[in-house]
This record gives sequence, structure tokens and C-alpha cells, in this order.
Amino acid sequence: MRLNTVSKRSLATQLSDILTTDLIADAESNKGLLRSYRVIARDYDTSINTVHHAVKALVKQGVFATRKGIGTYLQTGYRKRLATMRRPRRTHIAVIFSDLADAYAWMNPFIAGITAYQRSHAGFSFSVHYLRGTDIEDDVNAQIHDYLMKGFCDGVILMCPVIPKNIRMMQKYHIRFVALFNDYAQRIDTVHADSEQVYREISAVMTTGRRTKLLLIVNNDLNSRTNRFCAGFERHAKGAAFAVRSLQYTGCSRTALASFMKKNSASIAWADAVFTIGDEAAMACREHLRTSGREKSTIIINYTDYNYTVAEHNIMKQGVREIHTAIELLIDQIRNPEHKPARHIVKSDTTALKENANG
Repeated sequence: MRLNTVSKRSLATQLSDILTTDLIADAESNKGLLRSYRVIARDYDTSINTVHHAVKALVKQGVFATRKGIGTYLQTGYRKRLATMRRPRRTHIAVIFSDLADAYAWMNPFIAGITAYQRSHAGFSFSVHYLRGTDIEDDVNAQIHDYLMKGFCDGVILMCPVIPKNIRMMQKYHIRFVALFNDYAQRIDTVHADSEQVYREISAVMTTGRRTKLLLIVNNDLNSRTNRFCAGFERHAKGAAFAVRSLQYTGCSRTALASFMKKNSASIAWADAVFTIGDEAAMACREHLRTSGREKSTIIINYTDYNYTVAEHNIMKQGVREIHTAIELLIDQIRNPEHKPARHIVKSDTTALKENANG
């Protein structure tokens, strides 16, 4: 048996917990004597020093006593002491992430969700493990595999990529699990590609702020998504109570953008709202408005800011909601082991998760 080297709890503390459960029976069968530190260290794949500190803590609590020439043995009345020192056991859940692209940003919503759940539920603890590749039984993932096989956790949340081999392994060894498919990259693409929500946001800003003239400033790339966005917005704004014009610039350097703003100062002065795509254009426009004295009368809406605030915030909320649902499904399995384990989770529809759990 191996101790969990990833856990925040010290190895000595972990070993103390094991000694108070597993090895007391062993000591009882050996006339109350504890085996040598060397043998225990070998069995638990740890150092003799760790065993010494763990036993020392149990001696201090009155469970064991040590006498020269005899060794370490169970104290008289140790069972009463055990009853007073036992802590309520936490339900421990292991979360296994895998990302072949080494782009770990997509994990952030789920890590945030796990942290929030643990803070509000004192009876639960979590450990996060990073899978190399996709196969838990691969040699490079031996530590994670051993962690699961030795029963250090009560259940597993398996993150994408979820492959059938890993699911079969969980079922083979009767490990309670929920497989949580991840489509973060596709969600980001969808946020950028589906601009209808952004169109509505811009229209709301114009109407609530009683703005009547909107200027779109975009990069001059006819094949870019940004220009498709502008064309779509012009169609969206037909019949609106505000007018729309657009300008296209070339070159993203500070000098080139400053020159562009100066050259088109009349068009910028016409607008009472400016929509830019890209931080560089937004900063250059702000500087131009400041120097021309129109900084307070003209508002700037930046598409990049939108994606990093509204869109990312929505994805964060969705990720937190989904990991919480996965945790609740797993807890239901742990508390009701007769229930059929969850096969997968469709992340775009959390209302269907509970239906999916027993299917």
C-alpha cells in the first residue's frame, strides 16, 4: 500500500490514520505488539522516519506505548481512547484531468467550482490529478492508477478526453465515477462565431444610452471573422434607431493606428459611440478622443473586452454549475451504491444530467 504523496496532509498524519484502523487488528493478532518500523515502512512505501513520527503521535494519544526491549504495543484501554480521538470521516473525491494540448486554461471553471463546493461542504475533500495522455493504465500514469486501486478516494470525476478503456477500468474495479465530457474549446469558438448576443448587447447600449451614431473600426482583412461580424451587425442594425458606419485600418502598430485615427478624425467626431475589435484599436481611439476633447462624450465598446468579460464569465458560470452537478451525481452513487453508475454527462444541458445518471 502506498501513501498519497499528492495530498496536502503530511505522510505521518496519513500513516497515523491508517495505523488507527488497519494495523491495530494486526497488533491484536500479534499479542498487541506492533511490527518493526522497517517492515511497516516497506509495506507502506515510506521512510522509517515517517513511521516513527506517526507512531510517536499515537503514543502521545495513548493508543500505543513503547518500552525498551519489548517494542511498541497497544495500551490498556486503547479502545476507549480511539473512540474519543476518531474524527468524522470525510468523503474524498478524486478529479482526473487530461489535456493532450497542454492548454490548462480550460480547467479553470472546474477548479473554481471544486474549490467553492469544498468551502461550503465541510464533509468533503478533493484531490486533482493530471493525466498524461488518455490512458490511466499507462505506465506514465502509474501513480494515479495506484491511487485509485488502493482506495484512497470514494469516487472519481473523470474529465475529457474520456475514452472507453478508462470507463471499462472503472467498471471492472467497481470504482464509482462520473465521466464529464469537456468541450471548452468548442464553446470558445461558438462564443466568437455566434455574434447575435454581441449584436443585442451593442443595440442595448445604443438605445439605453440614447446614442444615435455608431462607428465600427476594424482591421482591413476581408477574410477575417471580424469583418464578417461587421457585415452581420450592419444587417442586424437595419431599421434601428441609430446610424452605423464602418472604418477599416491596416497595420496594428501604435504609430500606424495613431495616423489612422488622425486621418479619420472627422468620421470619429461624427460618432457618439465607437465599436472596436482589438485592444490596440481601442487604446488608439481612446487616446485620439482624449487629445481631441471628446473622451467624455463618446463611448467605446471593445469586442475583445466583451469576450474576456461577458462571454468568459458565462463559460465560467456554466463550468462551475456542471462540476457541481457532477459532484452531486457522484455523491448519490456513494450514498446509494445500488444505483447504476453514470455513463456520461452532456454539458450543454445540465437539466438532463440527472436523467443521464441512471441510464
